[in-house]
Amino acid sequence: MSDKLENPYGDQFLHDALEYVAKKTSKAKCPFCGNPNWTYENGGGLLMPVPKMAYIPMRYQPQTGQAASIPVFTLTCTECGFVRHHNLPMIMTKLDGNDG
Repeated sequence: MSDKLENPYGDQFLHDALEYVAKKTSKAKCPFCGNPNWTYENGGGLLMPVPKMAYIPMRYQPQTGQAASIPVFTLTCTECGFVRHHNLPMIMTKLDGNDG
């Protein structure tokens, strides 16, 4: 058994999540410099852009050394480098239509 975290999200979902966020935030400007242009680390190539995932730890648990985490993808301001995170489980709920 491997200690490596498995990615529960396929490339198609990550591509769809990127498109969903792009539509919802198309007019979003950087809160620090006002730049409207964002970029991301592409893990999918030119034919199907797929943002790379990251895991944001919620809190450190000294007893186990493990921290609960949230899977996200990031967008980075092309001018000042400000980074914003998008919560993948929340986006999955929206894309599945199960957001109540």
